[in-house]
Amino acid sequence: AGGGIEVVDSQRLEEEEGEDAEPEPESSPTEEEEEEEVPESWDEGEERTGGAKLKPAASMVSNAHDDGDVKMWESDEWDAVRPVHKPPAGGGSLGGKASAAAAAAEVERRRQDELAAAAASLAELSESTQRSIGNADESLLNFDLIEQLLGSIIRTERSAGETALVAPSMTAVEASEDRTGLGAVLIFLPGQAEIKKLIQRCERSRYLEDHDVGRLMFLPLYGALSSNDQRRIFARPPPGVRKVVVATNIAETSVTIDDVRYVIDTGRAKEMSYDPARGLSSLADAWVSRAAAKQRRGRAGRTAPGACFALFSRHTQANLAPHQPPEMLRTPLQQLCLSIKALAPSARIAATLSAAPTPPEAFSVDAALKELCALRALDPTSELLTPLGKHLAHMPVDARIGKMLLFGALLGCLDPILTIAAAMSGRPLFVSPKDAKAEADAAKRRLSAPGKSDHLTMAGAYSAWWRAGHGGAQRRFCEENFLSQQALEGVQASRLDYAAVLADMGFVPSSYLGNMRRTGAGGGDADRNATTGRVVKAALVAGFYPQVVRVQHPETRFVQTAGGTVEKEGEGRKMKYFCRDIGRVFMHPSSVNLQVGKYESPWLVYSERVETARVYVRDNTMVGAYALLLFGGELSVDHERGRLTMDGWAEFNAPARIGVLVREMRGAVDRLLDQHIDKPVGEGEETSLSSSPVVRALLELLATEGF
Repeated sequence: AGGGIEVVDSQRLEEEEGEDAEPEPESSPTEEEEEEEVPESWDEGEERTGGAKLKPAASMVSNAHDDGDVKMWESDEWDAVRPVHKPPAGGGSLGGKASAAAAAAEVERRRQDELAAAAASLAELSESTQRSIGNADESLLNFDLIEQLLGSIIRTERSAGETALVAPSMTAVEASEDRTGLGAVLIFLPGQAEIKKLIQRCERSRYLEDHDVGRLMFLPLYGALSSNDQRRIFARPPPGVRKVVVATNIAETSVTIDDVRYVIDTGRAKEMSYDPARGLSSLADAWVSRAAAKQRRGRAGRTAPGACFALFSRHTQANLAPHQPPEMLRTPLQQLCLSIKALAPSARIAATLSAAPTPPEAFSVDAALKELCALRALDPTSELLTPLGKHLAHMPVDARIGKMLLFGALLGCLDPILTIAAAMSGRPLFVSPKDAKAEADAAKRRLSAPGKSDHLTMAGAYSAWWRAGHGGAQRRFCEENFLSQQALEGVQASRLDYAAVLADMGFVPSSYLGNMRRTGAGGGDADRNATTGRVVKAALVAGFYPQVVRVQHPETRFVQTAGGTVEKEGEGRKMKYFCRDIGRVFMHPSSVNLQVGKYESPWLVYSERVETARVYVRDNTMVGAYALLLFGGELSVDHERGRLTMDGWAEFNAPARIGVLVREMRGAVDRLLDQHIDKPVGEGEETSLSSSPVVRALLELLATEGF
């Protein structure tokens, strides 16, 4: 390339972001501090009931003999409200709107009826009880109430018999199944942190003494739990021991625990929502929908009669949404926009989506279009698909993952990119048991790859698991290194799916897929740079840009040693990280870069940004300047000062000819992709893409970075 590139070193970022933003702490929180803030929730604060003794409404449930008379709430028929109104002749559009308006009016009428019934029920109670209920904050989890309710259920059953709270068994089969052991209890909580907190409280609760309620075995259930721990919930407990499963909404439909007799439903769940304005996902504690509450109720009494206790008022229940919002309203719209342009190139995306039955907000559509333009998949002026966009529109994956896969094939580093894409689409590879967190962190550090990269660590962990052998050897490897066998098996399956997509599109020959099925790796030109970290990182930049973080190192300090003065190694907690759009962000505690005190390059790309107590970047990778220039945003060249600026934010000191070279190479890549649409690779023609002169020039430029 000739000249070198130097990142412009200035404090401009912090100064610009600091003028309008709230003051941030001077250092990143320690791992111990973050543990309570990050997982799936944040501190609930002190629960308060105002002295109220809330009495949950219990209902008897028998799924095997549901005659329609036994219901959790008087208003279960809400879900059956499906009024049908035929549109008048010649007025289909107006008729459809009238039908929707009539259905909405009927739903609102029933909601008002339920609210009136709830008020009438409340009025029958004493004034002191009404005041106590009025003081209760239902938005806060009342752990004390759950403990007392659990104890009350068990004591009532022990003193008055199994039919005190549930309907009697109606068949001999049910009766025999009911006598196989004590009925299990299933408690629904929002997230992992709340589950751990409740179990810790219950294990030392004065309401749940062995002499009073018998022996209890508490088992957690959430998505990040290891496979071995998850399997424990299905096993029958020892004689005389009652199983209490404390779960997230994973237990609503994903699993069935057949010996559950009682369900305690807090009515809360963690829901991932997407904020298009800031481009981040938020994990928020929210009320479940009526449909979800009905599913939870149905977990009781799967093989014998059961009961469900809902820990929220009838007033709150009446205000629950009938169903979870449509996916279009809570997920990114990029892939949908690409599909619209592929099916109707001349159609305007915003106009098309506005005609949907539940159209997304205009700013959500605008954010998706801006991101597609940043990915170089959509022309910002004509709103037509670029050559890259035409390929992405035909890939059944997220646009970012699709672009990463395409450039992984182009740059000859497909194998690790397949693993990274598969790992991002599934459950976490690493598990961290509460009683072995230090050992789990040490195991992850052992498996971490050079180059300060969570993504390369994922690829390395999968490769090590694959090399461990098959069957028992792989399971032992997972146990020793705190990896999820189930997640790794999912990665293995997804790698084949992604490779099949690329083979269908002609980016790799069909022999690559055949080799993967036989040996686990495709090989050939598509993998010739699979072990070159800087090339893999370039493919990551292609997929993740503009999800970029700038690193700000603390002031350099020196220490005196016997050999002279040397630079003091920095501390990870003193590093500061900034995004272009929202300013200061923090390193996620699960990242291998959490303790990094010095980066050779001040740029990181990340897969996801999550907001809990703070905004965190997770699964991030240090990348070089050439990778950003080649696969990043729009470049402007300042010839007089010898400076390149990307998207008005990232600045590099470099000769002007570097900017000209980068633009030429970007255009060559676009032409290569455009040609490939009409002439895909066939057998024996593998070199037409990954070994083309354009790709060779890209690799030579990346090779000059040195890390």
